[in-house]
Amino acid sequence: MAQKHYETTIIFTPDLSDADIGKKVAQYTKLLKDKNAKIIHLSTPTTQNLAYPIQKKKSGTYQTIHFTSPPQVINTLETHYQRDPEILRFLTVSLNKHALTYKQAQQQKDQQQTTPNPQQNQTDE
Repeated sequence: MAQKHYETTIIFTPDLSDADIGKKVAQYTKLLKDKNAKIIHLSTPTTQNLAYPIQKKKSGTYQTIHFTSPPQVINTLETHYQRDPEILRFLTVSLNKHALTYKQAQQQKDQQQTTPNPQQNQTDE
């Protein structure tokens, strides 16, 4: 069966601690792996103010997961999202070839920014 690229963004309630969010993300990545999906990239969770209140919450913690999987997995994943009371919103999108090219360029750029350049640390003698 053909594997497609997907990206899912989850907004968790701001009441969750970093450890709780880590457990939730581990739970969903395990679900994906059990369904023969491959995790490509996990973003760092970030807390941001929402544009409008959702369930009387003014902020939320965003987590993005980039993965490949068979299309049937998405229904199962989103059913689990809907049943989780600690998820305010979620969105799963299929990535086309242009989005994949952009994502790969962004990931390379992020890696270059986080990797120190040894030439910059050398001093002239």
